[in-house]
Amino acid sequence: MTIRAVILGLLGAMFVAAVAYLNDHVWLLPHFVASHFPVFVFGSLVVFALLVNPVLFLVRRNWRFRPAEVAVAVMFMLVACSIPNYGFLGVFTKAMVMPANVYKSEPGWEKNHLREYLPPHWQPAAGKYVPEFTDNFMQGGRAGGENISVADVPWHYWQSSLMTWMPLMMLMTVALICLGLILHKQWTQAERLRYPIADVATTLLEQDPNRAMPKLFRSTGFWWGLGLVLFIRVVNGVYAWFPENMIEIPLRLPFYDVADHFVAIKHADMWWWAWLGPMMYPTVIAIGFMLASDVGLSLGLAPPLFAVISMAFLKNFDLNIGHDDYMLGGSAAWQRFGSYVAMVLVIGYTGRRYYRDVLKGALTFRNQAGVPDYAAWACRIFFLAIGAFVMILVANGLPWPFAVLTVGMILLVSLGMSRINCESGLFLNLPRWQPIGIMVGLFGAVALGPKAIMMLALLSVVFTVVPWESLMPFFMNGLKMCSSQKIKVGRVGASSIGVYALSLMVALPVVLWAIHNYGVLREPPQWSTQDLTRYVYESGDTLVNDLKYEAKLSAAETLTTGERLGFNWGHVSFDWGRFPPVSWDDFGFDHIDPDGRFLRSAGIGLGIVLVVSFMRLRLPWWPLHPVLFMIWGTRQIAELSASFLVGWAIKSAVTNLGGTQTYQRTKVIMFGIIAGDLLGGLTFMAIALIYHLVTGKPAPEYLIFPKMM
Repeated sequence: MTIRAVILGLLGAMFVAAVAYLNDHVWLLPHFVASHFPVFVFGSLVVFALLVNPVLFLVRRNWRFRPAEVAVAVMFMLVACSIPNYGFLGVFTKAMVMPANVYKSEPGWEKNHLREYLPPHWQPAAGKYVPEFTDNFMQGGRAGGENISVADVPWHYWQSSLMTWMPLMMLMTVALICLGLILHKQWTQAERLRYPIADVATTLLEQDPNRAMPKLFRSTGFWWGLGLVLFIRVVNGVYAWFPENMIEIPLRLPFYDVADHFVAIKHADMWWWAWLGPMMYPTVIAIGFMLASDVGLSLGLAPPLFAVISMAFLKNFDLNIGHDDYMLGGSAAWQRFGSYVAMVLVIGYTGRRYYRDVLKGALTFRNQAGVPDYAAWACRIFFLAIGAFVMILVANGLPWPFAVLTVGMILLVSLGMSRINCESGLFLNLPRWQPIGIMVGLFGAVALGPKAIMMLALLSVVFTVVPWESLMPFFMNGLKMCSSQKIKVGRVGASSIGVYALSLMVALPVVLWAIHNYGVLREPPQWSTQDLTRYVYESGDTLVNDLKYEAKLSAAETLTTGERLGFNWGHVSFDWGRFPPVSWDDFGFDHIDPDGRFLRSAGIGLGIVLVVSFMRLRLPWWPLHPVLFMIWGTRQIAELSASFLVGWAIKSAVTNLGGTQTYQRTKVIMFGIIAGDLLGGLTFMAIALIYHLVTGKPAPEYLIFPKMM
């Protein structure tokens, strides 16, 4: 890492940390990040590769940034992308304060004393409605057009909450980065995953030592792809601004009439409107072209396959698996959870020897053949970070078994999303299952108790509720970019932790100042100011009411940790006249009440991924990939599936009719398509910002990717 690479990367990361929240929630401009393929970062990379670096080369050759230097800068920016908005602070701040405003209008929440079940220091003002704080948060403290200062932010209300959550977030960040370091060698060298997003960036970074433009940019096919898509984006962008004076090039294929002939689709699949009226996304088509055939086909067929199965269950069993509670889950959410667990088992089995050696090296402090030093150290730090995270939760009143399982599920979400992203390039993704829903399904409300239920609900909202800007997929792609440029992997991991900490120190005061200056009500009604504010307490209210109805609330409140899990050791009787001397029934699992539907759904998800993974390894012609069962039934794949299917179809036609050489020539066109799409998106982001700075008004919205919420 050179000094100028670090400076460039830090400037980019600090810019993202400082501007992203203002851009999205104050200026109300097209979202700065919004996916694991942020237009601002990768669009800037295209501009840098196409314009800035060639100009620097022409001025003076050694002024041009080397690919490794640009990779470091992009890596730092990607790490920062996970902080200011939906990755952490944008959700965290609203989830901490806005429920207090709703609480006072929900007598049921007050009647069930839900707030008292949470540790008071977990929420600002102990979660209570305090007019001088809550109203300031909602409406802002800006008076007479004069902005407040950072010192005017009511820090004394935030102090205890920040002292709880900032260490937890940093510990989880360290754990995820260490986990990524452990996985990196196995995924890149042994399994050779595609890393489509990192591959696009690495290709754009290629240079010719003797020419300003690399071979890719001198290709006619690249410029045809770039020019065509950029033209479409410019025309449609102008139409978004001036619809009465401009025509639009249609990219949507409306097949909504199909739903009129199969009415059950509307009842069985809540996202039918997305995949029956698909929008063509050029970048997604290009990524679909680059994927392995089974992956591309699985992404393309996921929504219709899910709809067919949902319709069959609805018709034959009157069971709706297409509509789940976002927090507490349902059949489809639990099935996806089982599939995530199965994928982790497959990952572990595939790299079992390497992971065994990593663990052995970490525990014995002895070098193991094939295990880099950074992986062994990452393993040690990983367990320390996770152990500290669990101890903090236990110290705050969460029983240790529940704390361990919850941390495991937070890791599972990030690991599963990273695997999906690195193998398929799916940059818009939500698992749509939460730790609170899994724990309730596995143990039941009585065994958990109301305090653990509320704590698990809040942990779910902070760490997993909308992980489409979560850290680990960003880190895995950035790490692949850097390792491709021969940058030391351990150094990348350590610097990423430092960049995250610095970015958090910048983003936190900016976000809190923006909220307390402008107020969250400045934003139009949306998910983050409506549904998000009710998730924790509505989940708790539902389960506490169930406990009351069953007359089990008092018991659920007073059980010890051992009793919750059935380990009533004091009541176990050993009968030495039988073998074994103690039976399963002696442990008294009276309070654990798993949901049968949860066990069946998770079991199906687990089994089907294991079976498909086995078939894929044994049968070269097997057409489907297990990623199918981790993503179907979600809005994101419903919106993108048609584009993936088109990309798969183009690849199949090109390879079958033209062979490998034709595929490689077409791939160059696909890189041009992605570059043109990113340039179009970045251009209208810049135009929107300029318009806002000049007029003070929000600009017309024009997006190149689907809006998540």
